[in-house]
Amino acid sequence: MKYFCGIFSIILILCSVFFLKDKDDKSQDCIRLHVVANSSKAEDQNIKYMIKDLVVEFLNGQLEDAQNVDTAKSKVLNLTSQIKWLVDLALIENGFSYQCKVKVVQEDFPLRSYGDKVFSSGKYQSLRIDLGQAKGDNWWCVVYPMVCYVPSENFADCEYISKIWEMIKSVT
Repeated sequence: MKYFCGIFSIILILCSVFFLKDKDDKSQDCIRLHVVANSSKAEDQNIKYMIKDLVVEFLNGQLEDAQNVDTAKSKVLNLTSQIKWLVDLALIENGFSYQCKVKVVQEDFPLRSYGDKVFSSGKYQSLRIDLGQAKGDNWWCVVYPMVCYVPSENFADCEYISKIWEMIKSVT
């Protein structure tokens, strides 16, 4: 029985690796977003997240009709100067004296999963945005196909419902 469990575990692991690899191969057809903060100080991290939201929202509108990764990459390349302008403007409006660098590059990324989408570690096309000295903690996601999400501005207006709470209320 002990050997059966061991062999079954090995088969299960090999099957899961095989299926993950199959998904990973399909995930190479993507463009990632990589935002690197000026530093790891709180104010630089906060602006990094704000910039991320700004760029994701902008790209979401620009890439919604892209039919494939080549079309999306072409659009992103054509938008780099506009993205730089938007990010630099946001930095100025929020009191930061540094600017950004925006480029499309090949970068190494670690294994990541977003819901049911798995992206293996390896080299990916990336829209990289370096804020200031770009020595702080970074943030990344996938902008094509769109896996990044911008939080709703009406977040405070959300109503959370708990089935358990509803059941408790109905009993009392």
